[in-house]
Amino acid sequence: MAPVADVGFDHKKFAIYVWRSVRVGGDTKTKQSRRTLEIPTLAADALRRHHTRQAKRRLKAGKAWQDHNMVFATRVGAPMDAANVRHSFQRITTNAGIGKGWTPRELRPLVRVDHE
Repeated sequence: MAPVADVGFDHKKFAIYVWRSVRVGGDTKTKQSRRTLEIPTLAADALRRHHTRQAKRRLKAGKAWQDHNMVFATRVGAPMDAANVRHSFQRITTNAGIGKGWTPRELRPLVRVDHE
């Protein structure tokens, strides 16, 4: 069974196909561990808008664009590293009016769940 290859934004529903792995050979541990996870409409709409913004960045970057086929990439298409993520996060928190002193790890839940 091969993964679904029909991509694009002209679908009514979107999903993430967890059919590949970083394991040697690229397959999941077992065929039963393959999953297709539907993406909520709100998230799909946000991804559509992001795709449009990224297409504009690609045009603006011209020959400098590095096509790594990434959903989230730098302004020239390169993979993001930890410093890129921190910088982007600081820009978001500054624009939100809560300052630069925040880090992505602070998005972790504050509630601790104890398991018995």
